[in-house]
Amino acid sequence: MGRKIFLILMLVICLPLFSITLKQAYQEASGDADYEKVIQLETGVTYTGSLYLGRTFTPFINEFIGQDIGDIKIAGNGAILDLEGGELTFAYTTSSLDVENLIVINGNIRYRGVNNEEIVALPSGSIRYCTFYKPVDFAIRLYGCGENILIERNIAIDASSTGDDFMYLTGRAMDYLPTGINFAFSGQIELFGIPEIIDNWSYHSQTNNELFNLFSLF
Repeated sequence: MGRKIFLILMLVICLPLFSITLKQAYQEASGDADYEKVIQLETGVTYTGSLYLGRTFTPFINEFIGQDIGDIKIAGNGAILDLEGGELTFAYTTSSLDVENLIVINGNIRYRGVNNEEIVALPSGSIRYCTFYKPVDFAIRLYGCGENILIERNIAIDASSTGDDFMYLTGRAMDYLPTGINFAFSGQIELFGIPEIIDNWSYHSQTNNELFNLFSLF
């Protein structure tokens, strides 16, 4: 019995050493006829860490830097993604990100776009059949985008607030960009379009009667 307990303890201690990061899974993924990369996750396996895909805005030079990327698919297959307080972000690109059948904890999935006189970079894609349990800030956040994005049959429970969200071009926290909302979409639909939202379920144990914490446009 003592030997069995020792082996179990050693297994628990060593498990973090063999954890797989989402970034590693992305780097090792290959593509197919439809996607530049298809990230096939394994059922029951927990993947960790955040991932930023796309370009970034540098206010010092007032430019978006980095190369555009191709279409990406994350086939969750029932895997768990622990974002460890971070995000899966798909930003400032004209490509698509499709995510399906994934359990997401401790973070959120964000699409970021821009549409102004200098650049139009509106990402597309879909999030389908995903479960978000106690996500940080949001479960799903569409910021500066919305057109050609499908949000279908997802479950979001208890998004936690960390204060005000940040303007994407200035990095300043603004009080009209609150966090703690399960599904949050861009309210400037004349610039960014409207996502297709089908049969999602949202629950907030503390403020379930306040619709703002469940689905919001801002």
